[in-house]
Amino acid sequence: MGLFKNSKIRRAVFTGEGHFILALLGILWLLSSINIPEYFFPFIWVGFILLLDPINYRFGGRSLLRDLEEGNPGKIALLLIAGLICGLLWEFWNFWAFSKWIYTVPFFEKAKGFEMPFLGFLGFPPFAVQAYVMYNTLSLFRFKRGWEESQYQRDLEKKTRPLTSVLTTLFIMSFCVLIFGTIDLKTLDSYEPRLEDAYWIESRYREMLPKVGIANLEELALKTHEKEEIEELALRLLIPKEELIRWVEYAKLAQLKGLGIENLRLLEQVGVHSVAVLAGENPNLLYEKMLQFRQIKPNLRKAKIRIWIREAQKKVKSAE
Repeated sequence: MGLFKNSKIRRAVFTGEGHFILALLGILWLLSSINIPEYFFPFIWVGFILLLDPINYRFGGRSLLRDLEEGNPGKIALLLIAGLICGLLWEFWNFWAFSKWIYTVPFFEKAKGFEMPFLGFLGFPPFAVQAYVMYNTLSLFRFKRGWEESQYQRDLEKKTRPLTSVLTTLFIMSFCVLIFGTIDLKTLDSYEPRLEDAYWIESRYREMLPKVGIANLEELALKTHEKEEIEELALRLLIPKEELIRWVEYAKLAQLKGLGIENLRLLEQVGVHSVAVLAGENPNLLYEKMLQFRQIKPNLRKAKIRIWIREAQKKVKSAE
């Protein structure tokens, strides 16, 4: 679209000492984001920019520092805007997705755009810049070939050695196995609550429910809103009405955003048996009560409990 095509700023001067300071600052920011994430997590989106762009400059790759030296801020501005656009699209799709990210951003959990706290969108623009810088670092190992018009046909006569290609492939595969395993261990917290996993309902009744028009836990909650519906379903299943009400309360709990059946088991251990009870809990006190079961749920965190309670409060309020 030609945005920032002719934009100019005062030329900057970066010495070798300046490059070293930027790289050192990048290392410090990355280490702080890893070791003290509760306070320094935003640094993960900019640390690699400071660390890698001086390296790109030093070895003749595409460098944003060189653009600033020449007084050309256009590419940086375009990357920032592109990052924000991609972030908005990401969160739009994430919000409606069945399997999604649910963010527990410290201090900014209440006001959200889609699933992301509003201030969290500020991370997407520098993330685009960082991705660009990281790609240019990788291009140093591809004879400085990149995706930009001035680079993608550079040094075409030079070929990557077969051994390098094989080792790179093995590294990428190993990295993917490691990262997905870590996601499952540290990040993944709940699964779709399925009727067959509803441990609070006897197996024979789990088999009977589809025959009376209840195919899943969502339908169990939806089709028992009225007193007459509860009485009719209890009669068809030949169970006490109180027992059916317990089933429904557990089904509603399991379906709260980010909760699931595995976390429901923990809540049951500490006396939380309904959405209304969860809505009235104090996050700090509930977390302390649940700590005794941390060996069962090693990634239990207070931020997740706050989300469960907030979602329960929304359900209670909407039902009033």
